[in-house]
Amino acid sequence: MKLLTKPDKESFVGGLNEWYSKWEAFLKERSKNPPGTNFAK
Repeated sequence: MKLLTKPDKESFVGGLNEWYSKWEAFLKERSKNPPGTNFAK
């Protein structure tokens, strides 16, 4: 697959939709941190 540095709108939107379809389940996951935990240090 050749990536263009300046794709037209249709190519960009098509690629974005393909990417979203591939990663949709991952993007909808939610992580839960137990109370009192802080992972950002």
